[in-house]
Amino acid sequence: YLGYSYIQQSVQTGVYSVRFVHNDFLQLALDIGIVPAGVFIYAVVKSFFQKNIHYYHKIIIAVIAIHACFDFDLQFIALFMIFLMFLDSGDGKEYTLKSKAVLSSVFTIAVAVNLYMCSALSFSYFGARDLSEKLYTYNTENKIAILEKEEDITVANNIAEQIERQNTASFVPNSVKADYYYSIGDFQNLILNKHAVFEKNRFAYQEYEEYCQMLIYGASLYIQSGDYNSADVCRKELLYAKERLSQNTDALSSLGKKIKDQPKTQLPDQILEYISKIDEVV
Repeated sequence: YLGYSYIQQSVQTGVYSVRFVHNDFLQLALDIGIVPAGVFIYAVVKSFFQKNIHYYHKIIIAVIAIHACFDFDLQFIALFMIFLMFLDSGDGKEYTLKSKAVLSSVFTIAVAVNLYMCSALSFSYFGARDLSEKLYTYNTENKIAILEKEEDITVANNIAEQIERQNTASFVPNSVKADYYYSIGDFQNLILNKHAVFEKNRFAYQEYEEYCQMLIYGASLYIQSGDYNSADVCRKELLYAKERLSQNTDALSSLGKKIKDQPKTQLPDQILEYISKIDEVV
C-alpha cells in the first residue's frame, strides 16, 4: 500500500509527488502492482461481455467502472462489495456451512482482526503514534512520523534502522543515519548513506547542500590534523555531489521540463568557492 509514493523518487523524471490519483484502476496498479491490477481489469471487462450477465447488471458494472476512472469509488468497501456482486462469479459451486459454530468462529476472528488493525491505524491517524506503534510496528508512515519528532540522534538512528529493514525505498532512514554517523565522526558510513539518499531521491536539493557542509567541516578537521588522505576523500565527495547535482537537469523528461517546479542544479557560491580552493590544499 502506497508503495509507489516511496519508490517514485528514485525513478521520477520531474519534480513532483504522487500519492493518490483519481483513478481507482491506476491506484490499484500503483499500490499493489500492474499484474494484479491487470487481472482485476480483465475480470471487469470479461464480466461486462458475458452473456449470462443481465443487461441491467451490465449497466451498473459500466457506470461504476467508468466513474472509478475519475474518482475513488472502490476505496469505499460497501461500493466495492456491490460492484463485486454484479461481476461474473463463473461456475463456482455453492456451499452451505452445516455448523454454525464454524461460521461464528470465522466471523469472530475476522471482526477481532479488523478491530485490532482499525485501532492501530486510527491511533496513528489521530496522533497517538507511540500507542499505534505498540499495536502494529509495520506501519512505515507512523514510524517516520515518530522519527521526525525524535530529538535523540541515537534513538533516531535505531528507528531509522527499523524503517530501512521494512521499507528499502524510503530515503528518510538513510538521511537520519547519515546525520548519526556524522555526529560520531564516521565519514565512511556517512558517505554510504548519503549516496543511498541520492539514489532514492535524486532531486532532494537540501540533502546535497547539507552533505557538502558536512564534507567541508570534515575536510577542515582532517587538514588541521594533517590527515590529507581523508581530506582528499572529502574533496572527491564534494566534486561528486557537485557533479551529480548538475546532472539532475538531464534526468528530466519532456513532461518533467514543463512542470513549474524545476530542480536546483547548482550549489551555493560559498560551497563552490571552497571546492575550488580545496584542490590547492589537498
